[in-house]
Amino acid sequence: MKKQVLLSTMVVLGGVLSATSSAWAWTNDNPNANWSMPVSGNVRGEALSTSSGSQRFQARVENFYWNSTQISNMRNSSNYPTIDVHDNNSSGNVDGQGGWTTLPAAKLDVEDSAWYEGDFDTLNDEIEIVGTDKSQIQADVRYSFGAVFNVVRSNDSGIIAYAGESSAPICSSCDYNTVGTPIFIGSFMKNSLFPNSFALDSDPINGTAKKRSNQTRTIIRIKSVLK
Repeated sequence: MKKQVLLSTMVVLGGVLSATSSAWAWTNDNPNANWSMPVSGNVRGEALSTSSGSQRFQARVENFYWNSTQISNMRNSSNYPTIDVHDNNSSGNVDGQGGWTTLPAAKLDVEDSAWYEGDFDTLNDEIEIVGTDKSQIQADVRYSFGAVFNVVRSNDSGIIAYAGESSAPICSSCDYNTVGTPIFIGSFMKNSLFPNSFALDSDPINGTAKKRSNQTRTIIRIKSVLK
């Protein structure tokens, strides 16, 4: 049985509510039977500031890891570990900009899923990473992944994260392709991130982030276990 914990986090800066993020914490209760889903980790959304004042957010898949049996099974498999984040509606609500990860030798893809969603809006509603060198992925080492999207429409939509497997490219100009059925590991609603002003001055793609000076942060957590 997979357990998922919903963490609703309110970030209060200088005594004023300025951003809200919701997170899922997942646990793989039978990791030795399934290497593609990490043992545990969490998924959350984070509002980001922009110089233009437009809405931008980061979907963060954090602190995920595989155990030693999973790593052995992963290395014996012909497929590669994959973490995917996308707009569940694929309805032109967001546009992916890029991302970052601590997973070694990872390939990051920002793409429009029109070929299977049928929306053909040219907006990038999906960002994924593939661990292309399994020998560099170590057991019990925690990794993280951030995917950055611009908000295009105010219509709310679920941002969903999956863990899965990808097959190797079949030609020099081909890409890795997801195979099998990806496993849900978490989600959040994008509009929950923008109740008021932004919480951070940050540019996660270029590796910089700073908390505004004269402000303090208080975290309030509300937990609900889903089985």
